[in-house]
Amino acid sequence: MNPFKTSNHPSSQRNWRAFVVALMLALFSPLACAQTIDPQDPEQYFAELQERLELTDEQIAELRPIVESSRQRQRDVLASYGFDMESDEAPRIGRRDAMAIRKEMKSVRADLLRQVESVLTKTQYEAFAEMQEHQAEERRAAMRARFRSQR
Repeated sequence: MNPFKTSNHPSSQRNWRAFVVALMLALFSPLACAQTIDPQDPEQYFAELQERLELTDEQIAELRPIVESSRQRQRDVLASYGFDMESDEAPRIGRRDAMAIRKEMKSVRADLLRQVESVLTKTQYEAFAEMQEHQAEERRAAMRARFRSQR
């Protein structure tokens, strides 16, 4: 069964919306880069990042506003399409809106990576990018499993 094939059945539409919301949040949250880290706990995120990448206190001080700004931009993008981060409810969005959200989030993410690259050494950035890719693969697999279980 194709998970992206939609029908007019209301439960199918709800599943599609829930999947899109969860996928957007999972794929584009900069604080979701480490599986063991609570994405709602920035202090834990920065402590883990500092340990894994052997960052200096100065690098953490430079990274903090970059990451916080990126998170706010992501929330703003989602809010502009009617998403309420405090609620489990997802607005009705079509494919065009889903693609627009994806494009905007991709741009926010590219800006984040460009700014992070200017703070980290080459070795740290490579480790950061590798960590991001590994975690993204895990999140995609988890989202596929979650979507399948909701059908």
